[in-house]
Amino acid sequence: MVKAGEREKVNQKMKKSRKNLIGWIASGTIFLLFFALYLTLSPPFPFVPEIGRNLPSNFEEAEKVFIERVRSTFPLQTKETYIIHNLEEQGFQVNLKTKEAYFSKSTFPCLLEWTINWSSKKDSITKIDASFRGSCL
Repeated sequence: MVKAGEREKVNQKMKKSRKNLIGWIASGTIFLLFFALYLTLSPPFPFVPEIGRNLPSNFEEAEKVFIERVRSTFPLQTKETYIIHNLEEQGFQVNLKTKEAYFSKSTFPCLLEWTINWSSKKDSITKIDASFRGSCL
């Protein structure tokens, strides 16, 4: 037979366990809500293309670095098919009619845009240019 005092101790332990469980559930729920909000405002996907990563934080400087990267990665006389394949593989959307590749990423509070355009003759690049733009709240 269980004594009244022991029963009370068991009941108190159960109440404390329930409170701890409710606390953990509430904490976990709050964490998940904040994590979901973070992913909504700054989603990690799609990843920034390799050619556009780690640019300076100043947009003007970043564009100069990006243009230089594009021109050194794809020098004149590079095969157009190589550029198209490479840019598509990195995640750019390539428009064959306008000979332009475009990638954008929204990372709160900014929208970042990378653009590469070129001219070609007989599958060889004759001109290539690039731009990097960002607009922030």
